[in-house]
Amino acid sequence: MLTLLSGVAVAQVLTYAARPVVTRLYGPEEFGVLTVFIALLGLITAGGTGHYEDALMLPSRRADAARLLALALAASLLSAVVVGVLLPFRSLLAAALGGEGLAATLLLLPAAGFAAAAAQAVETWHTRFDRYRVVSSGRISQGVVTTAIQIAGGVVGAGAVGLAAGAAAGFAALLVPTGYVLLRKDGAVLRAVLRRPAELAVAARRYRRFPTYTAPAALLNVLAGRVPVFGLAAAFGTGPTGLFGLAFATLAVPVGMVTAAVGQVFFVRAAEAHRHGQLGPLTRSVHSRLAALATYPVLAAAVAGPALFALVFGAEWADAGRYARALAPWLLLSSVAPPLGRIFDVLERQRTDLAFSAAQAVSLAAAIAFAARAADPFVAVAATAALGTVFRGAQIGWLLHAAGAPLAGCAGDFARVFLRAAPFLAAGHAAGYLSGSIIVETLVLAVGGLAFYAWEGRRGPSAGPARGA
Repeated sequence: MLTLLSGVAVAQVLTYAARPVVTRLYGPEEFGVLTVFIALLGLITAGGTGHYEDALMLPSRRADAARLLALALAASLLSAVVVGVLLPFRSLLAAALGGEGLAATLLLLPAAGFAAAAAQAVETWHTRFDRYRVVSSGRISQGVVTTAIQIAGGVVGAGAVGLAAGAAAGFAALLVPTGYVLLRKDGAVLRAVLRRPAELAVAARRYRRFPTYTAPAALLNVLAGRVPVFGLAAAFGTGPTGLFGLAFATLAVPVGMVTAAVGQVFFVRAAEAHRHGQLGPLTRSVHSRLAALATYPVLAAAVAGPALFALVFGAEWADAGRYARALAPWLLLSSVAPPLGRIFDVLERQRTDLAFSAAQAVSLAAAIAFAARAADPFVAVAATAALGTVFRGAQIGWLLHAAGAPLAGCAGDFARVFLRAAPFLAAGHAAGYLSGSIIVETLVLAVGGLAFYAWEGRRGPSAGPARGA
């Protein structure tokens, strides 16, 4: 866990250190184009591998797992080819999403989609064999390359293409070191399974639930999170979409990367815990850790709000702070839910995962379409965030119950984390109000965060028995 987080931390420090520079090189409209590009890339990544990599932890034999990796990589390549075939229609998509600059960035989508999907599969393979340092080094490479190219693109005036090129090159930089280690350590077993296509077909049939149910569920799950992006772009243009994108990236991306590291380790341990009847206690412990990791930074950014965004990113980004406040509850639960979502795979309940994702995607699309009539992008964001909070809460509740973790105990764990964070958050807000300085408020919130995590670290996660399971 710490090994994975070290790479994530270095990558995030680089990204955050550079973001005040990047936001002064690009405007909200260009960030809006990047936000739509990343949203489309997320859809490709969500379904591009067929989610065969999600089954990598299940076979006991290395060769059987290697067949699943080969299937995931083949599906990634096929997805990139399909996206490439659709490129002649990119102008229509760009016009529908309200961004003239989007068409040029879509040319990068096939290569970026393949790199992102393949890197996801390769990372899962390395996780199976506890090669967390490899995954961590790949994340650092991604952060360095993305930041460098985006800053360089801003300096030369490349516009939205510079932002998208940085994101695409970052995924390539993630794939290169992880792929190199894969070929060096596991090239022989991969070549051996590729020489037996009949056995690949058997593996594809054996684990067909993953492309049949898990991949569509993941696609709908990602789509649900991207509904505001596409809805805002279509209804209000790329300016409000850029504000939303910065708010989302500032709150959700760093916290999500940390909780994703928890999820990677949890997936390895959950399958073993399920076999030994210990999935409930493990799930409660992980749920408590996720709540402790995600609660403070999301709520602190919401407390500081528009003034903090204007200070850090520039005056034109102040409204992104309003969006951050509206999004905070949804993004908090959205940071906790995906790692726990591995329970769907461990219990082989992919149909339930698909049903949750489909209901959430349809409901959020309807909500933002209705709210768009108000002609106020903030209202549309707030409406979808409120509904998204309800759906994420229901999904987490189902996962905890299915794993055998006590719902009342887990709810109490989350409430206690919030109550422990509240004094530090209140102190930061009071300091800002009394001093009239966002700098003072930010410093007090930062010191409060250090104190909060030190307190959480001494307490440790809740790990009580799953009573009533």
